[in-house]
Amino acid sequence: IYGAVPGRHDQGGWAQARYQRHHDDRVMHHLKHTADELLRLRHEEGLQRLLVAGTEELVSQFTDYLHPYLKKCLVATLPLEMTASPKEVQGKALAVVEDLNKREEANLIQQLKGEALSGNLGVIGLEDTLHAWQAGQVLTLLINEGFHAPGRRCSRCGSLTVREGSCPYCGQTLEPLRDVVEELIKRAFLGNTEIKFIKGEEREALTKMGGIGALLRFAA
Repeated sequence: IYGAVPGRHDQGGWAQARYQRHHDDRVMHHLKHTADELLRLRHEEGLQRLLVAGTEELVSQFTDYLHPYLKKCLVATLPLEMTASPKEVQGKALAVVEDLNKREEANLIQQLKGEALSGNLGVIGLEDTLHAWQAGQVLTLLINEGFHAPGRRCSRCGSLTVREGSCPYCGQTLEPLRDVVEELIKRAFLGNTEIKFIKGEEREALTKMGGIGALLRFAA
C-alpha cells in the first residue's frame, strides 16, 4: 500500500510549522488508510498473522489505528529503518515467522499429547482420527507433512476407515483407497476444518503418535 507523504522539512521560516502539520496529516491519513485496508483483508481473505516493521515512532502510531480484530492478529513488531532494503525486511520477517511456527507446532503437539492421554479432547493415530472425523468431533487436524496411508471408503455412506470387511457404520461394502489421508484432507478443507501440517522439529513426536491426530470440539 503506497502513499505520497512529503519528507520532513528542517529549514526555518514562517512556513515550517504549516509544512510540518501538512506532513503529519499525510502520515496520519496513510496509516489510517493502511489499517483500513488490512481490516478489509482480514474480513475478505482471513488474515491470520500481522507483523509490523518500521521505526519505533511509526510502529507505535500505526498500531494505535489497528482495529481490535487486527490487534489480535499482531504477532510481532520489528525495529527497521525506512531505508532498509527489501532483502533485509524479508530476512528479518522470515526469521520471526519461523520462530512463531516452531513455537506454535510445539504448543499444538503438547496440547494434543495431553488431551489424548487424558482421553478428553484429543485423539492420535489414523484409526481414532478417522473415527472422530466421522463423529463430527474434529476441530483441528494435525498431520505430519508428507504422511500417507492406505484405507477404505464405504460405497454407500462414504465413511472413511482403515478397517477391513464391511463398513463399521452402515454395514455396506468398503472400497480400497490408495491414500485415505489425502481423502480426509480434502474433506476437512471443504468443511473449513483447521488443518495443521507439522513440518519442523515436532514431526518426530507426532510420528511416535501415528503421524496424525486431532484436537476435538467435544468428547465422545
